Amino acid sequence: RPRFSRRVHSNSLQMSLWPNTLARFWGAHALSAGIAAVFLAALPKWITLTSPRLNALAIAAAGMGWASVPLLAFGASNIALAVLLYRNREEAGFSLSAVGAAYFACASAAINSAWLVSGLLALKLLRSWLGLLAASAAMFAVKASLKDRLFTEGGGDLAAAAAARKRRGPGLPILAFVNRGAGAKLGAQVLDALQGLADRRRRKGLPALQVVDLSAEEPGAALKAFAQQHKAYRVLVCGGDGSAAWVLHCIEQAKLEYVPGVAMLPLGTGNDLARILGWGKSFRLDSLRDRLLAVDNARVAMLDRWDVCGRLPDGRSSVVMSNYMSIGVDAQAALLWARLYRAAPGLFKLRLLNKLWYIICGTPQLLLHSFSDLASRCELVCD
Repeated sequence: RPRFSRRVHSNSLQMSLWPNTLARFWGAHALSAGIAAVFLAALPKWITLTSPRLNALAIAAAGMGWASVPLLAFGASNIALAVLLYRNREEAGFSLSAVGAAYFACASAAINSAWLVSGLLALKLLRSWLGLLAASAAMFAVKASLKDRLFTEGGGDLAAAAAARKRRGPGLPILAFVNRGAGAKLGAQVLDALQGLADRRRRKGLPALQVVDLSAEEPGAALKAFAQQHKAYRVLVCGGDGSAAWVLHCIEQAKLEYVPGVAMLPLGTGNDLARILGWGKSFRLDSLRDRLLAVDNARVAMLDRWDVCGRLPDGRSSVVMSNYMSIGVDAQAALLWARLYRAAPGLFKLRLLNKLWYIICGTPQLLLHSFSDLASRCELVCD
């Protein structure tokens, strides 16, 4: 049954070699392939210059000399592709995923040809790995296409529609909650940047910006204290779907006289709620100031939250649902993921690795058909 509606806002590093996004993960492969190709292209010349007396090596180098030009071209193109992928600051969308699938498929075919000629086991393993990457990139392309089609309003992005609106009066004070442990692991940087912006606002006499570290303070106490200081304000949740659900629940429990609108800064693994509200699927640190302006300009929408009752995991009999609920394979995978996260948080350092752990937790359940009889074991009542 519907529990209540909550007001929410809808709106739409420096470069590091560490592959902390899917684009950079693919870029790391392209960079490795480029370096290897340049090394192989230079190898014959190096052998000829350094080992003139080793006739066998010299003959082999002469035989490989014809391949130097195509290897150099292949290496240069891969290094250029790696630079483009590393400069990409967004998560992999449909176009990038489709290009990645085509690239890895072509690379896998080329390695397969080399394996058929040489019979080397290493080439066979590399071919299989590249084929797996091509399949995963194709799956990402399909997923991105479906989500881009779903999370639109009136044929356009919610964020673009909100950005086009005119500013409606002076901005309101903002209470920002930051989850350091959210999937993208940008929480600490966002916390420092927000505190710097809060100091700047205070010096200029602008509406207040208060920053709360969720790892050190509960949302409820901060909400009540901020409500005593400001008659009207807005809340910004810097985290994922779990962080948003936590803050929304605390707003309900606090029974505030003024119920603030809640905006999102997507720092989680999936960020489905942020997507559907138009705040995007990922976040760039250099866009933080624009995001705060967007909080002021965002329109208010209503978000239904639901009571879900039944025999639930961890001995619970009810839970509040914000935007989706899973039953079956994906629910089991999410439960295993959550328990693994609580037991070994050190394994969840990157958003990309977080998604990989979802796959690892869900694949055995899918292959074993653990929930093939779900329809006979479950009765769903929507009242």
